[in-house]
Amino acid sequence: MIGLWLAAQVVDAQNPCVTQRNQMEMNDCSRRNYDAANTDLNRTWRILLVEVRKFDREQEHATYPGVVSAQRDWLKFRDSECKAEADQYFGASLRPVVLFDCLRRVTSARTKELNDLAEEYRR
Repeated sequence: MIGLWLAAQVVDAQNPCVTQRNQMEMNDCSRRNYDAANTDLNRTWRILLVEVRKFDREQEHATYPGVVSAQRDWLKFRDSECKAEADQYFGASLRPVVLFDCLRRVTSARTKELNDLAEEYRR
């Protein structure tokens, strides 16, 4: 029970996974939440690329390579950032929850950024 209490203290309070009955359920729930956030990110990314390509055609400009490069760099940052956050709990059963919660949070924030960027390209 102490592990579940600790999880509630460490993991984002908005994460519904801290209410699961055991560590395995918390891990699975956290993974599913990250997978959903990643699906949203990929959908938004595809929308952004359509807007960037359209902008590049209309403006006779090549912003596409820079946008792709920035996203690749961001993916590396996200993975490194969340690994570093989770590694504080190396060897603990809580580590996967911390990792997937970080991935979910950071990915959701990036999805909002990409949505905002797509709006800018539409203007």
